[in-house]
Amino acid sequence: MKQDQFTHTLQEGLVNAHSLAIEKHHTTLELDHLFLALLNTHQSPFIALLKECGVDSNEIQKVFTNKINSFARLDEPTHDLRPSNRFMSAFTLAEKKAKEFKDEFISTEIFLLATLEDKSDTAKVFKDAGLTVEKLLKAIKVIRGGQTVNSASSEENRQALEKYTTNLTERAQSGKLDPVIGRDDEIRRAIQVLQRRTKNNPVLIGEPGVGKTAI
Repeated sequence: MKQDQFTHTLQEGLVNAHSLAIEKHHTTLELDHLFLALLNTHQSPFIALLKECGVDSNEIQKVFTNKINSFARLDEPTHDLRPSNRFMSAFTLAEKKAKEFKDEFISTEIFLLATLEDKSDTAKVFKDAGLTVEKLLKAIKVIRGGQTVNSASSEENRQALEKYTTNLTERAQSGKLDPVIGRDDEIRRAIQVLQRRTKNNPVLIGEPGVGKTAI
């Protein structure tokens, strides 16, 4: 199993999974370690994927935490961890799936797809949370936007907008924007500028805190 076959997100997940298994004094590296490691990473592409599938990542995280805590423990931690047979089975299937998708690297969504189709105990955790192969395939289509995984950083690049920007339209629909009071003229003028065929970029000038973003 060569890590240079994986995206950076999956590589990081594997490193953290290995550390988690050692910390827990476990004897083998299991799929549960990997998925819990991915779930423990704040704002990860994997969590965004589950959100797109309509699955509660927090609930799954709790299940995996309890599951891992029930594993048999060694008296002393070992660094000589081997992937379990189930882990290697999922990896082999993930390789095939990546080729089917014409991907150059194995991503977290493909590894999850392979896990679901392998029908393991780990897959049951996701299925009990409402995740199906059909939902996952639909989510993959949405998050990829027709693109393939042609670089190790493909998953991170997808998250750039969410990570570094704020979706004001989404916040407005959720009622999270501050109300705009007494700015009818400014709003009307901005709308007029936006409706122009040319030179249609309104510029709002003012001191910080006067409500430019709200407008």
